[in-house]
Formats: sequence, C-alpha cells, structure tokens
Amino acid sequence: AVEQAHYIAGNLGNYYKDFSGDSEAALKAYETAVEFAKQMKNTKRVVIGMGAIAMVNFELGNQDSADAYFDEAQEIALKENEIIAIVKILQNRMWMAGQQEQPERAKNFGKEALTMLSDLENDSPEKHALGFYTRLNLAVAEKELGNSKIAMTYLNEAMQLAKANDNDIWKAFVFESLAETHHGLGDRDSALDNLEKAMALYKEHNATSQIDMLSVFIETNSYSSEVFQ
Repeated sequence: AVEQAHYIAGNLGNYYKDFSGDSEAALKAYETAVEFAKQMKNTKRVVIGMGAIAMVNFELGNQDSADAYFDEAQEIALKENEIIAIVKILQNRMWMAGQQEQPERAKNFGKEALTMLSDLENDSPEKHALGFYTRLNLAVAEKELGNSKIAMTYLNEAMQLAKANDNDIWKAFVFESLAETHHGLGDRDSALDNLEKAMALYKEHNATSQIDMLSVFIETNSYSSEVFQ
C-alpha cells in the first residue's frame, strides 16, 4: 500500500509539473512521495524524488533550495553507492547550469557523470541512455565555451551509442547538434547536410515537436532544402 501511495504521489507531482503547471502543488506531491519512499527504505526512489523537488524549486526561482536538495540527494546516493541515481542528479544539475548560462559548471557536472558511468560494470540500456544524453549535453557546454573540437568528439561518441542502440531519434539529436556546431564555425555546407539528416529522421518518426524546433533554426538562419518543405 505504501509503495502504491508513493507512485501515485510521484505521478501526481509529474502531472502538476508537466501538464497543469502548478509548481506549488507539484512540490507538495513530490514531498509526499519522498516521505513514502523513506518508509519503504528505497534509497533510489528517495533520491529521485529529492531531485524532482530540487528541479521544481529551481523553476520557482529558489536556487539555494534546489542546490541544497541536490547536495543532500547526492550524499544519500553516494552512501548507498546508487550510481544511476547520482548520474541522474548530475544530469539535472547539468541542465540547470545550462539554463543559467553557466557552461563551465555544466561541463563539470557532465564530466563527473561520465566518470561515475565508467565505474558501472553492467552494460544496461539505462547506462547507454545516460551516457548518450550526458555526451550530448557536454557537447553543448563545450560549444558554448568555444571548444568546438571537443564538442565534436562528444558528438561522435554519442553517435556511436545511437548506432549501437539502433535509435533513430538519438541519431537525429546528434545530427541536429552537429549542424548547430558547424553553423557556429561558419561551415554552412556541413550544417545543411546534418540538418537534412536530422529532419529526415524526425519526419520518419513523426517527431512533431522536434520538427517544429528544428524548423525555427532552419528559417532563422536561412537554410533551404527540399527536405524541409
């Protein structure tokens, strides 16, 4: 019954956060979910819940509270050696630093996440996903720091994971990021080539929100191709 209550509270928090936009209600639901997770003595769920609370606090502008929750969650996860949970927190912190236009901080969180993942012996789909998104975000941070070569290295590694997992959407994400990197370097031909590859994959999988976002980049930067029609 406690486990069921935990998941109901967590899902309620997700609903308030993602659909109704009621951050205060989301915060209360996530706090309830964490209390139930503590009763279950489920460290992983406690840590994930605290990460969710931190993210909502950040969205509400409570930066200090967000950092405090993340710090505590990381500490608990480290004690229990919950590597996956730690990496998820580091990814959230990476995203947060990116939102605050702190690419150096984002890079540090990302590199820490990759180090943690390399310590994991099991080769699970979850490890692959975390490794993929960490590299994708590290490429963004490095690009913003003016390190396009390093960004390309991370994107090539991310593409290897996308191919190994036969995941077309991951491939499209990499093509899109490669296009943005080439565009930033003034190489419009390579940018266009990667934009076409990304758009073709997004269309094949009806990824409408991704198509819309990519279309904005294409129009804003005056790229034209039959693939974009």
